[in-house]
Amino acid sequence: MFFKRSCILFLACALSASPLAAEDAGNCATAGTDAFFCSGELFQKLELGKHEGVSFWMHRAGYLSKVLVEETGSKRISESQIERRILDIVSRQAENLGRAFAFSDLDATMGPGVSVGTFSYSLKGARGEASVLHSYVAVKGRVLQVVSQLALKSAASEAVSLEKAHAAALRAVRIEDLGSDI
Repeated sequence: MFFKRSCILFLACALSASPLAAEDAGNCATAGTDAFFCSGELFQKLELGKHEGVSFWMHRAGYLSKVLVEETGSKRISESQIERRILDIVSRQAENLGRAFAFSDLDATMGPGVSVGTFSYSLKGARGEASVLHSYVAVKGRVLQVVSQLALKSAASEAVSLEKAHAAALRAVRIEDLGSDI
């Protein structure tokens, strides 16, 4: 539970950060419309397909983080709509890949104009079970998601290692042009 609250805090802090300073811009790459991933030395961008608003990042410890940015326009989307959509999509993708989807936990909160949450779930297939952390934030006409899971066999498989890598990915995300009325 502590971890999920810290993820929400990290993501909220990333979203309210000031615009990218010139010295930070060299460490940042586009992750979607007005969204950046400021990787530092921890992450390397992977070129895994070319879908608008989707980027992939490999943590040096062997964890993969996927960043998705979807624009919703002026349409207000409720927290429950976002969560239901995420669960439906993940469940459908797991089924298409022949993997069993097992939901574990959700910790979510809502602030003025911002909804944030973190899901814990696992995907089980022929090669074993993979734990996944999936955070989202809805703000200013977009939903941003960060999904992290073990990617390399050499990575530590305990939950705390995945939590640290996911937290690092959340801290790396920046959204520009939010203004002061989040």
